[in-house]
Amino acid sequence: MTVIVFIYIITAHIGGVMNNTSFRVWLREKWYEHLDELMLHGQPIPKYDVKEYFNKYKYWLKREYKHQNEKDLL
Repeated sequence: MTVIVFIYIITAHIGGVMNNTSFRVWLREKWYEHLDELMLHGQPIPKYDVKEYFNKYKYWLKREYKHQNEKDLL
């Protein structure tokens, strides 16, 4: 799964411009990182889904995505 996602991200990154699909892939990765972090600390799996997670943290997620992609372009 990780290899497929990695290949997909590379193909979505064309000419230094990330498209909307790559943001969705990145967001899904952040969602799974969030779930892993909760399980690591012994917390139960949340009852909310990725949509609620995005709505709660959308401004931070968008800012973080842009920040990480600026680093990639340098």
